[in-house]
Amino acid sequence: MVNINYYYRSRKANSSLTVRFRFQRDGKRVCIDGKTQKIFSKKYWDKYHQIDKIRDYTMKVMKNESHKHLNDLTSFLDEAYTNINSNVVNKDWLEKQIDFFYNPELKKNIPLDLIGYITFYLNSRKNSIGKESIKKYQTLEKKIKNFNKKRNKIIMMKDIDENLKLEFEDFQIDDEYSTNTINRDVIFLKTLCIHAKEQELIINNQALKMKTKKDNTDDNVIVLNKAEIEKIKRLRGLSNNLEKTRQWLIISCYTGQRISDFMRFEKIMMKNIGDKKIIEIKQQKGKKHISIPILSEVESILNLNLGNFPEKMSHQKYNAHLKKLCELAEINQTIYASKLTKRGDKKYRRIKGYYPKCHIVSSHMGRRTFATMFYGILPTSFLMQITGHCSEGMLLKYIGKTNQEFALESFKYLN
Repeated sequence: MVNINYYYRSRKANSSLTVRFRFQRDGKRVCIDGKTQKIFSKKYWDKYHQIDKIRDYTMKVMKNESHKHLNDLTSFLDEAYTNINSNVVNKDWLEKQIDFFYNPELKKNIPLDLIGYITFYLNSRKNSIGKESIKKYQTLEKKIKNFNKKRNKIIMMKDIDENLKLEFEDFQIDDEYSTNTINRDVIFLKTLCIHAKEQELIINNQALKMKTKKDNTDDNVIVLNKAEIEKIKRLRGLSNNLEKTRQWLIISCYTGQRISDFMRFEKIMMKNIGDKKIIEIKQQKGKKHISIPILSEVESILNLNLGNFPEKMSHQKYNAHLKKLCELAEINQTIYASKLTKRGDKKYRRIKGYYPKCHIVSSHMGRRTFATMFYGILPTSFLMQITGHCSEGMLLKYIGKTNQEFALESFKYLN
């Protein structure tokens, strides 16, 4: 049940009205305000709006028009609320519905097909989602275009349901995409449908409940152990690019950051607190402000560069040089993992199998190495503060801790 009232809250002679929108959510009363786009006279509102009999002809006409206008707006908002989940109702939603009432053409500009809606979604969220997420949605868009060609039919937003999800999963399986990639795309489709529902598009309820299937053949978490780090530290006679890679790898292993963050490290980010040094940075993913202690291993790299960080390089070059560096350090233990493999002209897929470790290392290895190396040494809350993980569960999943490992570690405390 929704309750909609209107108030004149301005001291001006003419102003818009405040729309007060009250409803129940989870047993609690919620109240949000918006503004009409029609201007009302303060004189009329205070003296005539609630009066039944009006002699002044001008005010009488104004009353009839005003009551009709507000009744129409109330009916519009009430219907919009009836067709939406109350969890998405907030001030932005109310203002958007008021916009739709006064400007019906706005609704018509929302694409009804999936390809068009992806572009609409990215434009509407451009200030709130990161570059990597945008790239993934753009990749999804390309897949949907190929999927449309195979089906010889354009997918409309209202067509997305469990059957289409299964068909799209089969399409990706045939094209050798990994389970994780397929799951991510299903989650993105669900997100698009939830967003479209908020825009009041007709969406199949099945699309809002889509679930992903678990991949039971998990990869090993790729980390360096202390012996392997020492091998890398001892490497000499490297080319300029490999030496820069070696230095950045050590920095990443002892700061616990993603490449999108550690490749932005600058001397200006460092602060002295007594005899200690820290780096302060806002993470690109998650936008968290974090402080990282500068350990002796990082200090030694800074000393090699006269107090500065090494010269930066692109993510692609770093990953390519990292594989060569680990090969030179003879980090070649065979492990089960996914490897990006060429499967045709301009077609690459992550294929699971057994590979030498040096062939499957990547920039993320340093962050995982830090989290694994210092788990159980640093208090977990301190470790999470440095890595930026939101919960202990996320951190433990990140470093690949199993139930068996927890059981074995618990003996230290139980005995």
